[in-house]
Amino acid sequence: MSRAKITSEQWAVHRRKEAETLFQFQQREIAAREQERGHDCGHQFTISVTSRGHYGLLGEDGKLERCDDANWDGEPWTITVRASDLPAALLRAASHDLNDWEWAGRDEDEEPTT
Repeated sequence: MSRAKITSEQWAVHRRKEAETLFQFQQREIAAREQERGHDCGHQFTISVTSRGHYGLLGEDGKLERCDDANWDGEPWTITVRASDLPAALLRAASHDLNDWEWAGRDEDEEPTT
């Protein structure tokens, strides 16, 4: 009996679903804390990230030909969140779309959401 191979994309779909569930749990935890204590308490974490892309390039036949690193050395994206510990802070930061993060050169009229 052969086992069906789970593809990387299938794993990614499951990871995204699990992350969404964790984001929902965290929102419920924050809401409960605010209801119990009247505010969202915890440490303030400022998290910065940089990213370098690694992309698969398709050949003329539509098959993956090679992977290349993107040549981008931009300023880091930064977000400040409040959480009780580092894992919660990283999860809270990850729950925000990158459009909510701040970066150098961002229009000052744009207000990030934290």
